[in-house]
Amino acid sequence: MCRQPSTRQSTASASQSMHAVAPCEEGGKPTGPMDVVDTNEVALPSPDFEAADVTDRVDNIRVDSGTPHDRISEFIAAMLPTAMVHAPPIRRSTANGVVRTDRALQVLHSMLGNEVTSAYILKQTPTAISLSTRCMDKGYSYVWLSSRCPLFVLPDGRVAILDVIRNCPYLSRSSMIVEADDPQVEELCGGTPRRRR
Repeated sequence: MCRQPSTRQSTASASQSMHAVAPCEEGGKPTGPMDVVDTNEVALPSPDFEAADVTDRVDNIRVDSGTPHDRISEFIAAMLPTAMVHAPPIRRSTANGVVRTDRALQVLHSMLGNEVTSAYILKQTPTAISLSTRCMDKGYSYVWLSSRCPLFVLPDGRVAILDVIRNCPYLSRSSMIVEADDPQVEELCGGTPRRRR
């Protein structure tokens, strides 16, 4: 049976275009109006800017299959101003209407083997990572067997065992990275994944 961590809440296709990011002005505010079109563009992290490990500020990160973009709330991003960058503008349809942003936070995901990525900053959003972008563009595989914990097979072959909260997959502080042949993979996830050659 899969673990159920704390529920307290404190981001594609292979042909999509990707763009590097640029630093934000002080305070992370856009410098002018945005001419935004619907896009699947993904902001690539830049080695020139600091990446923030959000593990201390976010208990659970949703693994989202419905977006090519990682995302993070303005509230959390405001605590990490040195990691804010400009990114290709996007427009998202949400329950609160259409939202636009051209700001991202460079994020270090220690729960994914120190992956560095850019998460779009939205006013109100759960922190989430894109399942599709990782599987299509970043070398990840994803497996979720019936009634078991889901898992990511990381690009280096290790396994990140995820948690389930209200039937949604999450990276959480209790998520763990283990070798593919670790007995916990069989016990929690129902089997050992095999990488395609």
